[in-house]
Amino acid sequence: MNRFFNPDNPVFSFLGKLLDCIILNALWFVTSLPVFTIGSSTSALYYCTLKLSRESGSSVIGEFFHSFKTNLKSGAKLSVILIPCGIAIALAGRFYMRALLPLPLVALGCGLCLLFAVIYLIEILYVFPLLARFENTTAAMLKNAFVVGIRFPLCTVMMAVIHIAIFYIGYKYFFPIFFLGEGFCAFICSYLLKPVFALLEAGSLHEEKEL
Repeated sequence: MNRFFNPDNPVFSFLGKLLDCIILNALWFVTSLPVFTIGSSTSALYYCTLKLSRESGSSVIGEFFHSFKTNLKSGAKLSVILIPCGIAIALAGRFYMRALLPLPLVALGCGLCLLFAVIYLIEILYVFPLLARFENTTAAMLKNAFVVGIRFPLCTVMMAVIHIAIFYIGYKYFFPIFFLGEGFCAFICSYLLKPVFALLEAGSLHEEKEL
C-alpha cells in the first residue's frame, strides 16, 4: 500500500502530469484571449510540456509565465503573420468551393488552397515548439518549421492526427476532454518531438535554449 502512494509511483506520476496538462491548458486558453498572444502562449505551453516529457519536475505555472514573457515579442510576430495567413487560406478555400467558375478553375483553386493549407498546418505544428526550444529569427524559424515538418513526415502526420482526434473526441463523444485540450495535445506531441529535437541539436541547426 505504501508503495502505491509513493510519489514516484508511475500511476501518481501520470496523474500528476495529467493535472499539469489541465493547468497548462487553462493558462494557454486565458493567455491566448488577446489573440495576438497566441504564439507566445503556445510557445510557453510547449516549453513546459517539453520539460514534462523529460521528467523534469518544476512549477508549470512559473515556467509557463517565464517562457511567455521571454517569447512575448517573437510569439506576437508569429501570430501577426500566421493568423491572417490562416484566415486568407480559409476564405480562399470557401470562395473556390462556392464559386460559379469553370470546373478546371475550381479544381486548380481548390488544389492550391489545399497545398497552402498543408504548408500552413506544418508551420503551426512546428514553429511554436521550435520557438520554445531554440533561438532564431522569425524568418528562420518559419523556414525551419517547414523544413523539419517535411524532413520528419511521420512525426508531422502523428502530431496532426493527435490534435484532430482530441478535438473530434471532445466534440462528438466526451466534452470534458476539452479541459485537457491543447495542453494534452502538446504533452503527447512533446514525446514525439524529443527524438526530432535531439537530431536537430546534434546538427546544430539552431542555438539551443536552456530547458
